[in-house]
Amino acid sequence: MLAMGVFVFDLTKMSDLNLDYESDYESDYESLNDLLRDFIGREIDYDFKIKKSINGRYEWGFDLTDFNDYNQRGELDGGALKFKRLIRKFRLTNYSVNKGFTWSNDDNSLILITSNHPITGKSCDDAKTEREPGYLGLVGVTCTSAELLEEFIKAFRSCASYIREESNYREYF
Repeated sequence: MLAMGVFVFDLTKMSDLNLDYESDYESDYESLNDLLRDFIGREIDYDFKIKKSINGRYEWGFDLTDFNDYNQRGELDGGALKFKRLIRKFRLTNYSVNKGFTWSNDDNSLILITSNHPITGKSCDDAKTEREPGYLGLVGVTCTSAELLEEFIKAFRSCASYIREESNYREYF
């Protein structure tokens, strides 16, 4: 079974779904699970492209982002480690807290802002008491070059286990 949001799909054989899929196209997949396994990991082509914002920087946003995966015990785990690897790869060594948690490199050519601290699990919303390590929440990214932003987006997507949606503008919170 595969849980996606609030929907749960039973990954049975396609023939059990009572769909006449063979008449529409030739399928190489024996089960829906095989189809999903092949589809997951492919890059999604969004209608919007990287563009320069009014402030002269390139921006991108991710909504409700989680880096955690399920471990063998069925618990969410591993997101904090994936995030540490991501910030190490892009040399995001400067850290501050303002209206969110901010990481940047030495020359501020790449700035990452999250509404949740993915390592400690703390939320920027003080009313929220439960810590969620590996969960980033809303994410805003700004860069001085489109190439650097594109490289970061690809690395970010490869770390994420869930992203509700993306946009070619920074998430503000």
